[in-house]
Amino acid sequence: MVDSVIEPGLSFHRPSRAMSEAASEQASVRLRRLVEEYFDVVYRAARRFGTPPSFVDDCAQQVFLVAASKLDSMAPASERAFLLGTTFRLSKEFRRRSADVPATVDSEKVMLAGADSTPDLEEIVDRKRARLVLDDLLAEMPEDLRAAFVLYEIEGITVPEIAQVLDIAPGTAASRLRRAREAFERGVERHRARERFRGEQARVVRSALHEGREP
Repeated sequence: MVDSVIEPGLSFHRPSRAMSEAASEQASVRLRRLVEEYFDVVYRAARRFGTPPSFVDDCAQQVFLVAASKLDSMAPASERAFLLGTTFRLSKEFRRRSADVPATVDSEKVMLAGADSTPDLEEIVDRKRARLVLDDLLAEMPEDLRAAFVLYEIEGITVPEIAQVLDIAPGTAASRLRRAREAFERGVERHRARERFRGEQARVVRSALHEGREP
């Protein structure tokens, strides 16, 4: 009966090839969707996880190269968690690589330090400065706490998802998030104290200059 419905001479390689081509096309479509939907998320996470600025582009691209090789095993419901987990792991690798690269001047910080607060620049300068302050505060945090903080407070994912991304127990994820928030608050207080000190120093200098004496 089975033999009677098989066309004589039919090659069984043809359906297999067609199925392979269809699967390849589906994979390409899925990968394009992942890039369109999650590239900004991955790029932002790479930066917040501490990837050096000169490596952020490379890190984001590597994340999607890894995703392309793992599409068959990546459940649709776990796409975001997979991408963020890969970003976290790769960011550590790029930080290690950066240790062998001579330090460069952060051009964005230089620009902000010398920027005039003209009306048309003030808003964008303030936004950039706030972002750099956030980067500095995150950089002061231990790696495991920073990851939990970024995932929850910036990327908006749940504690169970953090556990999945970082491959840790939910209770550990919750504990890290609590300690990360405490560390961040301490960092904010240190930043405010530094700003108050700088403001006071600037006031003293202005007063001295106004009175015509050496500050």
